[in-house]
Amino acid sequence: MSRCRPTDLLLVGLLGAGPVLAGAPDRIDECVRARDGLVTCEAWTALSVPQLRAVVDDPEWLTPGVLEVTHAPRGRCEVVTVLTEGLWRPLSYTAQRCPIDDGWRETLVSSPDFDGYFAEWHLVPEGEGTRVTFQVRLDIKLPVPDRLVDNGLMSSTRDTVVLLLAEARER
Repeated sequence: MSRCRPTDLLLVGLLGAGPVLAGAPDRIDECVRARDGLVTCEAWTALSVPQLRAVVDDPEWLTPGVLEVTHAPRGRCEVVTVLTEGLWRPLSYTAQRCPIDDGWRETLVSSPDFDGYFAEWHLVPEGEGTRVTFQVRLDIKLPVPDRLVDNGLMSSTRDTVVLLLAEARER
């Protein structure tokens, strides 16, 4: 089994054969793409923030398509290097993953395959449950049509939120 982070499914879904995930969250909003390419997906669930953080904080949270992950602490953050399946060949990147008040933020450190990568999780109490927000921006160096990247990123971001909720329910 490979160790990976929640956003690895995003890259597999975008650039590889991403899975269709079963089990819907209590309520998932339409994902939106901003002009700058930032994709935001939100969901509301009856699960608590601690239930969701147990998954998001877990460096052993498994997702398909990851070939190798290494991570090392860097202050209050960690640096992760990921090798993941792509459409034509494995893709790699190194990101810094840091806790924020209500979740996690990841930013690209280096990659031969990506010009930019940013991801952020927000888990905020709302009513009798939690508002989950996952935001991702990805700038790929490979010759892939923008429309394919945009559609894959929208779909993969949503699937990653669904995966988080399904995993939290199982724990």
